[in-house]
Amino acid sequence: MLGYLAATLVIVGLSALPTWGGQKGQPVPTGRQLIVVVCDGLTWSELKQLGEPVGRLLKKGAIGLLSGTSLELAGRKGVYVTLGIGKRASGHERALLGKWLRRHGKNFRLEGNGNLKAMVGNERIRHDRLSSPNILFVSVPPFRLSSTLKRLLASLPDEGCLWLVVPNSPQTDWLHRRLTPLILFGRSVPCGLLTSATTRRVGLVSSVDFAPTLLSQLGVKVPTEMTGRQMRIVAEGWQDEKARLAYLRWLDERSVRPLSTFLVLPRHEKRTKHIKPHRKTQHRTDKKRQRHFPLIPHRRSLLCLPSFVAAIIVAQ
Repeated sequence: MLGYLAATLVIVGLSALPTWGGQKGQPVPTGRQLIVVVCDGLTWSELKQLGEPVGRLLKKGAIGLLSGTSLELAGRKGVYVTLGIGKRASGHERALLGKWLRRHGKNFRLEGNGNLKAMVGNERIRHDRLSSPNILFVSVPPFRLSSTLKRLLASLPDEGCLWLVVPNSPQTDWLHRRLTPLILFGRSVPCGLLTSATTRRVGLVSSVDFAPTLLSQLGVKVPTEMTGRQMRIVAEGWQDEKARLAYLRWLDERSVRPLSTFLVLPRHEKRTKHIKPHRKTQHRTDKKRQRHFPLIPHRRSLLCLPSFVAAIIVAQ
């Protein structure tokens, strides 16, 4: 019974979030050479504190937040595999991104630790130094991100694009994991917010959307077994940098809203712009509603759906 109730509330919650409406955006531009920088364990607030050249990417690139979904509650390696297979997967499965690239004559090179192999699969890696691979995958720790980006941006061609992908947040359990930053930068990339038909939310994409988008950028047909959709860029109405960053900060904060506030009914009283209810009165009213309706989510906390679903599972 609780399982059906949880599924119903999740559907209702998603329908109440701000949708992309008519702002479907434009396709992600193609590129002759792509650079994918993977930096694990970085939050949105930590990224903004790194300074240049991250500030340049945030100002002139297409940005968004990534929902690192997989078949594992703990994420980590499962998110890498999901990024490279285009559908929700677990850590013991094999990604097929490298296989699809080689099948269509696209070469790639890896720089960094073994997590990149989980993303491209067990495809045999060529050890010859390719002067200009179609895709360069680079894995870097957070403390080396700025210097690595400076080096890669200096060699980025005019027709190339650079991705900055953060697969996992520092906390990977469902009750504390966060949305992570995702940036696409290039001369042909308009500044705006990333979105996809998977999430249908401006500024939010899923890990299953990465592989289809990467293949489409190189002109490779997206395999039918992929469940993810190609990302798009919503530029109209999001040219102001401060507005984009403020919106993503709001989106990030709502994704980790405490579970206690997630299980509170919304207030139905009309409020004027200048009159606010007393904090103690509001707290007593919310606690009273929570006793009578313990499973109804607060409409301003609907982005914390993973925590809510986890609470339902624990309750069972």
